[in-house]
Amino acid sequence: MPELAHTKDDFHRERSRFLDAFASLEEVLLRLPKATKDKALEDELKKLRAIRNDLVHSQFRFVQFDGKLHALTVNAMACKDVARAARLLKLDDFGELARLIEKTKQNFEKAA
Repeated sequence: MPELAHTKDDFHRERSRFLDAFASLEEVLLRLPKATKDKALEDELKKLRAIRNDLVHSQFRFVQFDGKLHALTVNAMACKDVARAARLLKLDDFGELARLIEKTKQNFEKAA
């Protein structure tokens, strides 16, 4: 069966779901004592926060790459940087990010 083409709205919807999932992770972190945060978990959280910040402080721009629609983000907070970094996201990346957020949330809860 041929793959259905994704739309820009699909990306916007998935970004919203990502931000909601990240907010859920933040709620868990607020309930946990600071002592439960170990280095490995903090590193996981740092990576997710970098992605969250890029998605919050960027407008989606869309490009065709490998025959598929991708969202391109450039964090507006880094606009003064030389050779700004960008993220190129496939729609499927949002599902992987959701799984990573859930795993991180569970790891923090286990550490509590």
